[in-house]
Amino acid sequence: MLVWSPDYLLQLVNNRFLTICEMPPDGIRSGMTVREVIDASVRHGLHPGEDPEHLISGIVARLTAGRSAQVEMMMRPGLRVRISYEPMINGGNVVTFEDVTKKRESEERIAFMARHDALTGLPNRTLFHEHLETAVAQLGEGHQFAMLSLDLDHFKEVNDTLGHAAGDELLRLVAARLRLCVRDLDVIARLGGDEFAIVLAGMVDSPPPAAAIARRLVESIGAPYEVQGHNVIIGTSVGIALLEQHAPCADFMKRADVALYRAKKERGTFAFY
Repeated sequence: MLVWSPDYLLQLVNNRFLTICEMPPDGIRSGMTVREVIDASVRHGLHPGEDPEHLISGIVARLTAGRSAQVEMMMRPGLRVRISYEPMINGGNVVTFEDVTKKRESEERIAFMARHDALTGLPNRTLFHEHLETAVAQLGEGHQFAMLSLDLDHFKEVNDTLGHAAGDELLRLVAARLRLCVRDLDVIARLGGDEFAIVLAGMVDSPPPAAAIARRLVESIGAPYEVQGHNVIIGTSVGIALLEQHAPCADFMKRADVALYRAKKERGTFAFY
């Protein structure tokens, strides 16, 4: 808690504020101006990367507003606080700081889990659909993309012979290889089981570049794995749906799945819709 006088001088700072901000007992003292408080805070590692002048103007604006206000900010790495301003009858303000770091981390973790696969950390079907819908909506604005649908070959045999724990480890290894095969701007998702999908952004709306990426995926996934002391070899089949103006989002997934069905007849290869 900080208490500010009507003329915006610090009247009180409690020990709990100094503790959560990891400041020494005399780091902030009564009688300081807003600028002096911010200067001292910055010297002790608070507000990294923030513009002190911007911080000062924001605090002064809230102290002079004469009404309740709340803001939330990262005071230092690993410390997120909710700051509440409450005006007093005499014109001063009581400002309280609540450490909400764990609460926000928990909320972010829950939000992440709702949109990502728990096993591989990849986007799940829900988040993939959102990315695909965005890609489709941006067609005609200079954006291009292709969609790839992947299915692992012989994965069920690994589960049946080595167990589900080995199968889970193998899926994590596959996810890692998929990440290495595409760029950061591409989106990989695990749709369920041993099914994956990729949205390739950029200049991949014609067969040659899409085929090159699909070939790299087939080669990478088909290389041997070390799983729980066992040498494991699987493969993947890839179906590719290319950019087409005005096609509904659902059509891209259907077309990629049709191409995948064709590729799985041979296995270890790719096919275009």
